[in-house]
Amino acid sequence: MNALDEKNIYRDNGPIDLSIISLIEKTLGIKFPKTYVNFITKHNGARLENNAFEFFDQNLNQPSESSLHFDDITDMLGHVWVLSSLSTEFKNDPDPHRGYHYFPQKLVPFSSDGDCICFDYRNDPMEWPPIVMWHHEACEGDVNVSFIANTFEEFIGMIHEYRG
Repeated sequence: MNALDEKNIYRDNGPIDLSIISLIEKTLGIKFPKTYVNFITKHNGARLENNAFEFFDQNLNQPSESSLHFDDITDMLGHVWVLSSLSTEFKNDPDPHRGYHYFPQKLVPFSSDGDCICFDYRNDPMEWPPIVMWHHEACEGDVNVSFIANTFEEFIGMIHEYRG
């Protein structure tokens, strides 16, 4: 099963013009994976029927399961700005439960529900960024970014029905 098949989409915000995606890429100085762009232009903000995936949570030292939903791409710049500004604003905050001040620059979230699934442009701003999960409740000393997949395509191949 391909998670991005039409029959796996139970709702979306409809199509979005490619010029908006290009403007976001230019503003952030990145290039989105072609598979992501092709999908999001038709199904912006998509919710999937089968949306679960596994990754290794280094803080728990065990496999963990999470779910994917696509954020509306028009909200992406706002998410990046808010997370980046919170990173600066709470930099010296003594509250260990404010994980926001550990949000690395050059992560671009495309799915956020507390934790964020992100394109990771820290090593290369071009078309093949790895996929990672940023943990919003990470405390100082915790691993706040978990590796998920080498590419967006590999990540989509991991999506399956929730196994609970």
